Amino acid sequence: MSELTDKLKVTRGKGYYTVLKAILAAIGPQIAADARAIVAANGEFSPYNIGCLAVKYNLNFKATCEWLEESQVLPVGTYDRLKRSGLKFGKILLEIKGVQAVGPKQERG
Repeated sequence: MSELTDKLKVTRGKGYYTVLKAILAAIGPQIAADARAIVAANGEFSPYNIGCLAVKYNLNFKATCEWLEESQVLPVGTYDRLKRSGLKFGKILLEIKGVQAVGPKQERG
């Protein structure tokens, strides 16, 4: 699967969607199940949680969010609303990757 997710990072156009479709066919149900487990445990699902799943499955924030919309874990249009709000997806992903590099964070500020 890692080969496909690595390929996704350098593929553009129609090829991107072909690769993404193959990835989501294989791991999409697990991503949705993980998201539902987070909601069950926490009672909510935040942009940070989307980022955690994106990092875990080596996907980008948009693809992860839109898959969760399609899987009916998130309301349709969530990604567009987050983007319009000015949320910095890259900053979230860097924070998560930094946490993983040094271990779990006790508190997010």
